[in-house]
Amino acid sequence: MKNLIVYYSFEGNTAFVAEELKELLEAKGEPADLYEIKAKKNPPEKGFLKFATGGFYALTQKDPGIDPVEIDINSYDKVFIGMPIWASNPPGAIKAFIKQAAPVGKDCVLIACSGGGNSGKTFEKVRGYLQGNTVVKTLDIAAAKAHPETVKEKLESVI
Repeated sequence: MKNLIVYYSFEGNTAFVAEELKELLEAKGEPADLYEIKAKKNPPEKGFLKFATGGFYALTQKDPGIDPVEIDINSYDKVFIGMPIWASNPPGAIKAFIKQAAPVGKDCVLIACSGGGNSGKTFEKVRGYLQGNTVVKTLDIAAAKAHPETVKEKLESVI
């Protein structure tokens, strides 16, 4: 089975989870490619504007402009999509990636990284972007970098 792990990470939690997932899949004999979504316009890294701007982008699902997608997502059997949760929403970079990559008929696993959970609305929106595909599992991981010892155990549930 050919796996793709696509992720957008702002503070490093989702990148950490994506790398742990790749390691787990490969330990089970399932190759996995990592693909990082890079936004051209990110919120400020600190202060009030970090949350205000990031929340606004997420609530409006504004396209921050992403680098052109350079992979053929349809050449993979399973696609894992990792994202942070902003104001109970996925970042606009996720929507932009799905629109550009145009997956069709894929089994998808959604993984949301957050400070404290509440991924239901996030997963609902991303499911809407993935029409023509099947979301087979979802996982919410809170405070991944603060509790790295629990991440692999949680990821086992979606492999």
